[in-house]
Amino acid sequence: GASIIFRGKVSALGTPDRPIRFIGREINTSKAWGVIALQGQRTAGSHLKQVHISGGSGDYIAAIPYTGMLSVHNTSDIHLTDIVLGQNFVEDDTLHIVYVDNAVIRNLTVEAAFSDAVDIDASTVFFDGGNIVGSLNDGIDLMSSRAVITGMTITRSGDKGVSVGERTDVLIHNTRLAGNVIGVESKDDSAAQIVHADLNQNQKNLNAYRKNWRYGNGGRIQVFLSKFS
Repeated sequence: GASIIFRGKVSALGTPDRPIRFIGREINTSKAWGVIALQGQRTAGSHLKQVHISGGSGDYIAAIPYTGMLSVHNTSDIHLTDIVLGQNFVEDDTLHIVYVDNAVIRNLTVEAAFSDAVDIDASTVFFDGGNIVGSLNDGIDLMSSRAVITGMTITRSGDKGVSVGERTDVLIHNTRLAGNVIGVESKDDSAAQIVHADLNQNQKNLNAYRKNWRYGNGGRIQVFLSKFS
């Protein structure tokens, strides 16, 4: 049940042969720990590199709900490099980013997410490389955000590979989406542009529709120079 909340700038820089690891004593729900979080503007400029995290869940601290095993709230210029996120429990997200301006996420690995692997709310995010596999719900869930996703592989998601909602704009480039229930879904006045993508054996490759009448329009998807199979 333990959590660590950082409220100042963090430099956690591991190496490939000596990564920084946050793990539980036992890998099961009843022994899950809480959350690792960066909270507030004083964490701006933080950098986590070669960090491995598994066995956590979430927490509720100082009236703030943390729904991701790794959570980043209300800050800017955050760099996450070579992060490996293993199995999480109880809460919705493995990685949750909310109200963050300019998060740069390079070579992210997420395996066996309890629900959404990555949840992005009201943020600007750049994903450069990585692998998301076996999420019970979405691979990447975007809400009211601006994002670029390039060089990623997102496979075997229990719902969407990439979910684009609530007036989100996203560019998906040079990315493979395979074996998901839906490859990319866009809704609620959101726009997805897909370039040089490989959509392979998803039950439905693309889905664009109107979910919430409050947004006035449905979702839009444009696809260029991509492969469907």
